[in-house]
Amino acid sequence: MHSSHGLWGGPKCSGSIHVIRISNWTSGSNPAPRELGDEQWYAYVPYDEGPVFDSTVSGMVEDLADKHGVLEFFESVKPPDEGDELGIARDFMPPGAGLILRIDLTEVNDELIEYLAQHPEKMHDMAPRKFEELVAAIFRAKGYTVELTPATRDGGFDMRAFHRNDVGIFLTLIECKRYLPERRVSVEVVRGLYGVTVNEKATTGLIVTTSSFTRDAKSFQDQNKYRVQLADQADLQVWLRDHKRK
Repeated sequence: MHSSHGLWGGPKCSGSIHVIRISNWTSGSNPAPRELGDEQWYAYVPYDEGPVFDSTVSGMVEDLADKHGVLEFFESVKPPDEGDELGIARDFMPPGAGLILRIDLTEVNDELIEYLAQHPEKMHDMAPRKFEELVAAIFRAKGYTVELTPATRDGGFDMRAFHRNDVGIFLTLIECKRYLPERRVSVEVVRGLYGVTVNEKATTGLIVTTSSFTRDAKSFQDQNKYRVQLADQADLQVWLRDHKRK
């Protein structure tokens, strides 16, 4: 709404403005509005400069402003003076945000793994690459030599895990799926890793997920159990707890 004067004859206000209005006048010798509301505009309130009310605003309007804390409200939301301290970053973070931030930014280490062993649901808050690094750390702790593939590469698997024993060297291709619980890993993903495992001449393939697998995915794995393995959220929790005890 644009106007050079408010209904109460106030001077023209510059800048962006908010309009306050009142309604439902009561009868009696001293009528007063029941609420600041719907039908009668009484003033334009500049939001980004100058006082909330011009000096010409007085009497009943001024009393209403005091009663309903209008002046205090606009004072509280005005831009701070240069150099004023608004607060530290922690004050503006929602509950739990600090934990998510820590998971995303901190190097995967024993402390993080211990935390996730106690709060496995927090794995869903991790960035996909960070989850891959977590799985790599778990397998290194199991005695594997792990090579993460480049983050930008989508070759059907996320890392190579080599394990040497008296028999020889075994290569496992690991694909990580950081899914929410309601999103299960499909049979297409399992078939895809199976094909990559055969093509790469690896010993076996392994899909690790924070979720679970569809019935068809489990059925395909059962038919090819020596070439592809599945690890779901429950398996991850066991691995995390085992790592904690080491």
